[in-house]
Order: sequence, then structure tokens, then C-alpha cells
Amino acid sequence: MSDLSFAEVDEAINQERITRLWHTYKHYLISFIVGVVLLTAIMSGYKHWDTTTRTAQTTQMMDLIESADFPNNITIEGTKMRASIKSMLFMRAANRHFENGNLDQAKAFYSAIAETGSTDHKSLALIALSRLSPDVDPTETLKPILKQNSNIWRSHALLEVALYQAQTSKDYQSAIATLNQIINAESLVPSVNEKAKALKHLYTIKLSQSAKEE
Repeated sequence: MSDLSFAEVDEAINQERITRLWHTYKHYLISFIVGVVLLTAIMSGYKHWDTTTRTAQTTQMMDLIESADFPNNITIEGTKMRASIKSMLFMRAANRHFENGNLDQAKAFYSAIAETGSTDHKSLALIALSRLSPDVDPTETLKPILKQNSNIWRSHALLEVALYQAQTSKDYQSAIATLNQIINAESLVPSVNEKAKALKHLYTIKLSQSAKEE
């Protein structure tokens, strides 16, 4: 009986302690619980809105691309979409304009992607812009990529610079130095690394020939 009595006393003390705590902190606890419920509701609502919006804009993009009027049915200023979806749409439009020989339109869309597109699309657009101006040193255009060592498109950008240095400027020594940056960095894209090695071999031969001619 004594053991039972002690247990009952402990239980009563615990109940009293809980009651005191509840009266002291009940407003905070209720606010916390309400806050958690509201946050969960907001997050659930946002996820639903996000999925619905993404689906609707993706469908809109596909309808525009599949239209017989594409790419003339879209404008840079009039397209209101998320950056990632807009980048994909603009990239398709730019490529189609390029295929159709509308270089000014292609440049306009590539430029729009370079300014407001998602990271990967920005890099692709900058590389495309540099290729559309083969007589212009691409270093300035590609600077946003070249200064980011972690950018997966950096080796591609360096390759564009090396090609300009060798083919346009006939500066084989600089081209070889640029190619070495790709080779030494061990590009994540094996094909780019192999191309850099092949071009280095070619430019080394040309540099040797130039030295003999002098």
C-alpha cells in the first residue's frame, strides 16, 4: 500500500506541475501550434500553386513551339514565363531563327537568354553569341563563363577562345596556352579534352612552321 501511495503522490505532483506549466505557457504553446498549422497550409498551397503554374507554362511553351508560326509567334518583351521555361522557349526560338538564316533575330533571343536566363542556358547563349561573331574576340563575351572555374561550360568557352586565337589572330602560342587550361583542368567532358589535345598538336606544328618561315 505504501508503494501505491507514493506512486499516487508522485502522479499528483506531476499533474500539478503540468497544470502550472500549462497555465504559464499555454498562450505560447497555442501560438506555436497555430503557427505550425498555418506554415504547413502555406507550404502545401505554395507547392500546389508551383506545380500548377509550372505545368500550365510548360503546356503553353509546347503549344507555341508546335505552332506553324513558330518562332515568329513569340516576342522577347511579350513572353511572361518563369526564367527556366522562358530560357528553353527562347533557346528553341533562337536556334530556329539561326536555321532559317535570321541571324539578327537569333542574336536577339540569345542575348535575352544571356541576360535573364537560367545559369546553364546563359552559358549556352553566350557561346552561341560568340560563334555568331567569328571575327570578334570572344573573350569579352565569354568572360562570365571564363571567370567561373566551376562552370561546366568553361572548357567549351576556352575552346572558342583558342579557335579564335589560332584561326583568326594566327596567335598559335596563345591558343596553345588556352588549350592547356582545358587539358590541365581535366575537363568533365572527355570529347572537349580530346579535341583540345588534338588542336594543341596541330597548333604546335603550325607554330613550328611559322618559326621556320621567319
